[in-house]
Amino acid sequence: SEKDIIKTERVIESAKRYVSTAELKLRPQIRLNYNIASGIIRSVKENRINTVILGWDGTCSVRGSIIGSVIDQVLDNTDKLVLVSHLKHPLSTIATIQLILLRESLSNPGIYQTLRTIKRMSEETGYSITIHTFEDIQDAYDKVFKLINLDVPFSFEISSGRKELLEKLRERQNNIDDMVVYVTSRINTPGWDSSLKDLPNDIAFFFKGNLIIIYPSTEEDMDDYGYFELK
Repeated sequence: SEKDIIKTERVIESAKRYVSTAELKLRPQIRLNYNIASGIIRSVKENRINTVILGWDGTCSVRGSIIGSVIDQVLDNTDKLVLVSHLKHPLSTIATIQLILLRESLSNPGIYQTLRTIKRMSEETGYSITIHTFEDIQDAYDKVFKLINLDVPFSFEISSGRKELLEKLRERQNNIDDMVVYVTSRINTPGWDSSLKDLPNDIAFFFKGNLIIIYPSTEEDMDDYGYFELK
């Protein structure tokens, strides 16, 4: 409707102000479609977008969905890198990325693009990185981060499983200078773990800082596999 278009134009004007402070280029577009997810999916395909950033309010809107109906539809119908962002504070307040990165993630075709995104995020802001995982895989990730020339301090925090991981994050739940970044996978793709499907909602429930859930691209890039020697 015309009211929706006017409302959208106001949102775009607000976004322009934020983007201008970061000296980034913005090419706004308004899509008319029968639902929000279809409009996003169409725009991704028509504009050959390789990274999608979606906002999330921290709640699961539909029973049985992973995050929410719109986001789930976008994940199901695209194969691009998707960052689902639950942001409560300015990014300028962040000092450390609490990165949840499991061994299974290394088998995901889009893991290289994902790690490059995290690398760029940390290096451009100066965030240090604490890597949380469920088993001692420090050697594997040491190699990965050296290969991408990560130039910020990073350390490892090993947990025995989901329960201990959540306990550690709860101890930091009021640290608004922390940002939790959880690298997961789409359902039934390499790296997907059904036992952790509720982890984003669990973290969003108690964590007071910013949260980003990253779904790597499912497109295979053999150059990336060769780069990491993950054949």
